[in-house]
Amino acid sequence: MGNLNETEKWEEKIYQLETSDPVLGGADGISNRAPRQLANRTKWLKKKTEEAAQSLAEHVRSRNHPDATLTAKGFTQLSSATNSTSETLAATPKAVKAAYDLAAGKAPVSHTHPWSQITGVPAASLTAKGTVQLS
Repeated sequence: MGNLNETEKWEEKIYQLETSDPVLGGADGISNRAPRQLANRTKWLKKKTEEAAQSLAEHVRSRNHPDATLTAKGFTQLSSATNSTSETLAATPKAVKAAYDLAAGKAPVSHTHPWSQITGVPAASLTAKGTVQLS
């Protein structure tokens, strides 16, 4: 009993044995065409998988993982601190909620300011430009 010789080759199509095909064995026999094509694909896929795994392992070992900045994406470290001035840490939902709850508790809901006080743009009048509230 012999073995089929495999090559690292992607076979576009796999031969289908027809009822009219004679049963011929051997390395180039028609009965071995489909198994050889599948074996070639398998060897090709195995090599590609090994190359991808090696490439990933090399990248991990390289430690070439840039940190995020204000202008570039990258890895960030999370922080739940609400008193930090860091521009290299990312706030967790816990930190955002704590800051929101603190701000929401500072003034009652009924507390209001005129729009002109918030924006610095005066209210419009018949003689002056400014903001107008439409109803």
